[in-house]
Amino acid sequence: MTVVYFVFSIVTSPVLYQKVLDRLDLSMDDDNTEAPRPQDPHLESVRLAHSAVFTWISGCMGFHAASEIPEDIIQTASLSGEGSTASSDDVSLKQGQRDRFFHAESALIITSKAISQQRLSLRTKADLAYRFWEVTSIVSIGLGMLTTIIVSLSTTVFGRAEGPLGLTLRVLAVVFPALGTAVAATIAFYGPQAEFSQASRSLASLTQLHEQMATGVYDLKCIESDGDEAAKDAAKHADDWAKRYVDILTVAAPSATSGPGGVAQTGQQTGGNSGGQSPEPVPPSRGPPK
Repeated sequence: MTVVYFVFSIVTSPVLYQKVLDRLDLSMDDDNTEAPRPQDPHLESVRLAHSAVFTWISGCMGFHAASEIPEDIIQTASLSGEGSTASSDDVSLKQGQRDRFFHAESALIITSKAISQQRLSLRTKADLAYRFWEVTSIVSIGLGMLTTIIVSLSTTVFGRAEGPLGLTLRVLAVVFPALGTAVAATIAFYGPQAEFSQASRSLASLTQLHEQMATGVYDLKCIESDGDEAAKDAAKHADDWAKRYVDILTVAAPSATSGPGGVAQTGQQTGGNSGGQSPEPVPPSRGPPK
């Protein structure tokens, strides 16, 4: 019934839901862009999950239209920390509406914002690590190919010649293996594969947690006061989600804080599928996200 109510509330109020996205700086539509641009599925997922939490809270606060929500509430809930240009003085509360969060509601908003920002950060980290891994791997492959060709040529009559061509081949036969070693050492030092693997795993866990939170809030009853049973139940769920969020970050912490040796060791630990761990993440596909 909870999932049905959640879907029903979104489908039957598309205009209100889009306005909430707009006021939270989470709108997926860009009025300033003439041509449509491909949307990032992950960014869209972050927007929808966070706005779902806020939509439930704002509904419990008595707001049934985005324009009714005071500006300070919008600023608190917005991921960017900025609300719309409308002044909160222009918003007058109606009967049954309130202009402040209860303690449990604040905990839900703060947890959702923290998860959202961490998901975006991990997505950027994973993308950068993969690009660095990809570029350095291609460079390493290219250097290996050229090294093999140059070393082979240096042993032929061309390389043994006394002219400029022979001298050049003999010099390159020394330089290119050294370059290949330097590139391999750089890859081992930064450990892009291990960093991408860890960021992807943490991102997947946070995405699952955020989606569970976005639907789980609709199992809760609206809070009437800070001391009622609904507030205690909401606070319990908020505390559970916050603890799971911290646990996910704790697991991801070693690879982010360890030195070069730790990064290499982490890559060995997370590179496979041993110990019942989740499978190796698939590198992002080329081209616009689908």
